[in-house]
Amino acid sequence: MVVVPKMRKNYFSLILRSLKFLGISFDEIENPHLSMLYTVYSFTFLVTCIYYYIFAEFVDLLMHYGDFDYMTFNLCYLVTQGTGMLKGTLLLLNRKSIKRYCDKLESGHLLPNFDRGGISEFKHIQKAIKICNFQAVVFYTFVIIIVANRAIYAAIDQSISYSRDNVTNETTTLITRILPYPIYLPFDTQIYYKTAFVYQVYSCTLFGIYIGACDALITGIMVHIKAQILILKNSLGNITERAIALYEKENHTLSRTLGVLEKIPPNIQKYVTMVTRDTVQHHQVIIALTDEAEIQFSIVMLAQFLGSLMLMCLQLYQLSLYDINSPKFFSMVSYLFLMLFQLLIYCWNGNELSIESLKVADEVYSSNWIVFDNDTKKSLMSMMRRAQKPIRLSAGKFAYLSLETYTTILRGSASYYLALRRINE
Repeated sequence: MVVVPKMRKNYFSLILRSLKFLGISFDEIENPHLSMLYTVYSFTFLVTCIYYYIFAEFVDLLMHYGDFDYMTFNLCYLVTQGTGMLKGTLLLLNRKSIKRYCDKLESGHLLPNFDRGGISEFKHIQKAIKICNFQAVVFYTFVIIIVANRAIYAAIDQSISYSRDNVTNETTTLITRILPYPIYLPFDTQIYYKTAFVYQVYSCTLFGIYIGACDALITGIMVHIKAQILILKNSLGNITERAIALYEKENHTLSRTLGVLEKIPPNIQKYVTMVTRDTVQHHQVIIALTDEAEIQFSIVMLAQFLGSLMLMCLQLYQLSLYDINSPKFFSMVSYLFLMLFQLLIYCWNGNELSIESLKVADEVYSSNWIVFDNDTKKSLMSMMRRAQKPIRLSAGKFAYLSLETYTTILRGSASYYLALRRINE
């Protein structure tokens, strides 16, 4: 006897818990007092650690206008966090529709069905959940490493200067300490250095996790759409077997085994039509799901692509200023790898989605369609025609999420970096 595994109710539980801690809750809180407390907490966190932090970085950028090296260093973080703030804000504003979208992944044709595809359907969903969580954990780990490196460097790095009083002839030692990241704070950061240091490390760490959770949710949806396509492909290969099983279940009788090219008996053909209709509807649901994801996240992905293009250009420029053995170099290299990973999970998952969707047409053709009746053949033919058009997501309709787009952005970043170096020479 085969044991059917139980699926968790929320595929994105790790990611949604992270976002809830960071002020974006996708679940309604029924208790009015708890709801009010969470609203206050969410508002306080988002204002102090997200929106004000962006504002403080921007003010710092304006205060150092004209210092090209400093401005590019500031922009390395301002661009990332500005893009992250946009993603988080859009998720916050559309959280109800996104929650409904996530619920759709766990209902109807999209639920793993043992009778349709056996244990493999549950394995596809479980693998998708693991990939989603893995992407989130890798991002969180990168964030902690990068912020910790900058924090340690700032804690041990200090400049010492001396001033002599001409009247008393006394020498005063001045120690200037730096913060991990460029920011303007409305108080003397030398006097209240520890307060500024803790605020910045705390805010940057949570801001990074905030961005990672947003990215993991969006790309995780792509992973689950791909899992549905894999389930669909598997179901196309066993239409006859499922029809016979359904016939036997409803009629409480056993059917003889059919040959590969043996014509379907009329009493079973009815069930073949039912199974085929269900498979075609599954395909249509997947297409509708992708179209809805395009509407929800297209602008977010465009902002991500433009931000990545600019950011990697700035990072390459900053790396050219540092000594290869310095902590600054290691921190910026780690940051660059994080941005490469961030862009890759969008392009890789989008590319996988397109590739697998094109294979659906081959699976339709490989099915035992030749022995079906004409109506069933027409349904499969219509499905095959639609499957010849890949299921793709785009960045604001300007570029599709693919590995080709990924390499184009990398080449563009390198080109803009060279132009930036020439401007500053």
